Amino acid sequence: MVKIIFLLAAMAVFGTAGAQGYSVSLIDPALMKDANVVMRFEEDRYEMKGMERMSCRYKRVVTILNEKGDDHAGLVVHYDSFHEIEYIEGTLYDINGKKIRSLKKGEIRDQSGTGSDLANDDRYKVHHFYHRVYPYTVEYEYAVTRKQTMSFPNWFTQVDQFYAVEESRFVLVVPTSYQFRYKAFNYPGNPEITTQSDKTVYQWTAKKLPPIQYAYGFPGWRYISPMVITGPTDFQFDDYKGKLNNWGEFGNFIQALIQGRDMLPDPVKQQVHALIAGKQSTREKVEVLYEYLQKNTRYISIQFGVGGLRPFEAGFVAKNKYGDCKALSNYMYALLKEAGIPSHYTIVRAGDDEEDIVNDFPSNQFNHVILCVPVEKDTVWLECTSQDQVPGYMGSFTGNRHALLVTSEGGKLVRTPFYGIRENHQVSRVKAVVEENGNLSVEQSADYSGLLQELHHDLINSLSKDKVKEFLNQSLDLATYDILDFKYEQDRKQVPVVHEQLKLVVNNYVQISGKRIFVTPNISNRFHIKLTQEDRKYPIKLWHAFVEVDSVEIAVPGGYKTEAMPNPVQVESKFGKYTGSYKVDNNKIYYYRRFERYNGIFENTLYPELVKFYEQVYKADRNRIVLVKSE
Repeated sequence: MVKIIFLLAAMAVFGTAGAQGYSVSLIDPALMKDANVVMRFEEDRYEMKGMERMSCRYKRVVTILNEKGDDHAGLVVHYDSFHEIEYIEGTLYDINGKKIRSLKKGEIRDQSGTGSDLANDDRYKVHHFYHRVYPYTVEYEYAVTRKQTMSFPNWFTQVDQFYAVEESRFVLVVPTSYQFRYKAFNYPGNPEITTQSDKTVYQWTAKKLPPIQYAYGFPGWRYISPMVITGPTDFQFDDYKGKLNNWGEFGNFIQALIQGRDMLPDPVKQQVHALIAGKQSTREKVEVLYEYLQKNTRYISIQFGVGGLRPFEAGFVAKNKYGDCKALSNYMYALLKEAGIPSHYTIVRAGDDEEDIVNDFPSNQFNHVILCVPVEKDTVWLECTSQDQVPGYMGSFTGNRHALLVTSEGGKLVRTPFYGIRENHQVSRVKAVVEENGNLSVEQSADYSGLLQELHHDLINSLSKDKVKEFLNQSLDLATYDILDFKYEQDRKQVPVVHEQLKLVVNNYVQISGKRIFVTPNISNRFHIKLTQEDRKYPIKLWHAFVEVDSVEIAVPGGYKTEAMPNPVQVESKFGKYTGSYKVDNNKIYYYRRFERYNGIFENTLYPELVKFYEQVYKADRNRIVLVKSE
């Protein structure tokens, strides 16, 4: 009788999809077209059990159509001091939905989640059936108790390209008296809401979502697929209670976590005053103390319990010379405080080209800490985990996005520095000589600024000279060439600049055919993106704006005259501008190129214009000049 009651309860929670069978023949052919995976049925069910706990139950039934979908057949369940796994069950089915076997407890591997951290309490239960007879279906059910209510759950219906969905449900159960918040994307209507005694149940359901393929300018799933994010009002994390109705309240919570952790040992205090002695401006003091931080500490991540949110004390970093982003930012805050310079501990979602947070929905969307220092008529941002970054520069890792300043008055949402068309420049000057055998001797000097200098910054700060040469020998856009010499220098400005000088020989660059030689004046900076027309159904996102300016002078052998030369090129669209000009005079080819590319999110109806613009740039960059030997 008990088993029957349990079965009925499970059917009420997770539905009856399993009772209908998992035969692949039951899948709508429209969902299978271009798919590697079909999510047959999933339900994420979260029930709030008071302020300090949430019960989380999951069911996944996934059909794998081919080997490209195998990654989605596995299971990874995270646990730590705030997450306790209750159970894990799994079943493997064949093409007809017939059960092959069940998951055995001994097959579940337990793995550390240390990764790049020196130590943390993250662990994972991992399993994969490693079945290779396609198509096949896997079913997993598992439950986790979440021992905090600060991070409310989110719902993502599609997590990869070529991923179709038959049915996906997101269920959130809260006490009727509790007010939580949610924001939906690409979801028609409102959730289904029911009341059960003193609980209110919210349910979102999506069905028959065809697979999507990544394409150029993919804007992120927020713009394409059904998605719901939720957030608490009152919450508890460990022994700390907080409110999250607005950004100010979340800042108050973080402020309570870091309060009183900025005490420095006396020797470090004395060092601070010695370093800033004689420095006149606040910026000079900030820069010298930031340099001290970079030279005397290193980044090591240690995450245990509430330590995932609260920094180690400044004294710990002073003694051990290491810390994570929280600890190092807090330490830098303490150094500046000792110097009489106010600053703000700042939380941000970091990552190269990471999508910005949903800024009108206060919640814990952050994964990194930096420092914001207001100075005279400006602000200096500090990445405290880097030992070579320029003070004030955020770049692609934390720039161009929102961040939360933590102040004594609460949290304040601000924007980190923006790097756009005025900052992101590549300016090159090339002088080349065509040899009689068709080889090309090249001397190039180039300046890279803003986001366009980051690759070169990493080269000169992370690699030996031999490794840099090895990289250059593999990365230039030329068929066969030899690097003769190279040199890099960096201007450590708030928007940094890297200066490059290259000497190289390009083998057989000029095509010789009888009396004629064919020269492509754009030697080293050709645009490579070619798009094809498609029925674009979602917006276009272009991440970064930039300007490229190239000036080329090529000396050619005497005795040749111009037979064919491209017309000047001038193209303008909503996505950018392109100008190219050519001249031959006194045995020299002169070429000028300027390419501006804008950033932003553009309507899908503009995609044909983007295809055309890129095609024009691509062709212009490959225009050739034909010279013929005089009789």
